[in-house]
Amino acid sequence: LITIIFMITVSFMIFFFVFLTNSVDNFVRDEMYKVLHRSQTSVKLYLENDFENIQSAQDTNIIHVVYDLDNLTCTILNPNSISNELIKQISSKVDLATTYSQDFTYLEGEVEVLYSIIAIDDHTVLASIMNNTYKMEFKNAITNSFINVNMGFISIVFLVLMLWVSYLIHPLNQIRNYVN
Repeated sequence: LITIIFMITVSFMIFFFVFLTNSVDNFVRDEMYKVLHRSQTSVKLYLENDFENIQSAQDTNIIHVVYDLDNLTCTILNPNSISNELIKQISSKVDLATTYSQDFTYLEGEVEVLYSIIAIDDHTVLASIMNNTYKMEFKNAITNSFINVNMGFISIVFLVLMLWVSYLIHPLNQIRNYVN
């Protein structure tokens, strides 16, 4: 019985680590880009209409960088720091900005940084960068939820097998008593 439970557990774990890891990564990346786009849309509206109150539209997990193409300057709207290499990478992609968000990734060592670029007007471009901590917390929450569901399923299978075995033992004991 324990061997059956162990085999089921191992098969679920192999399934998770072999097949679902890439799916979870892709799902997390897609969801983070959606969060970036929502934040970008609100910041874009503030930049187009009311630049003074921009702080109320910002998510603390996302860093927004506004590029002025006329003056060739950039303004970081959040107090979070970003590396110079990332600023250079984003600056090289500013020319590709359109009225629709374009998504990019940048590998900073072992860390994958997600960012999105959108043109506000002909002279201004908004780049939004996702905080990696937020992305990892989201991924860990999904992974932990899957593991909890997996353990719940295995517990139910264990209980069903225990009931089945106990249901079989009672008639076998009655047969043994009858024979004796």
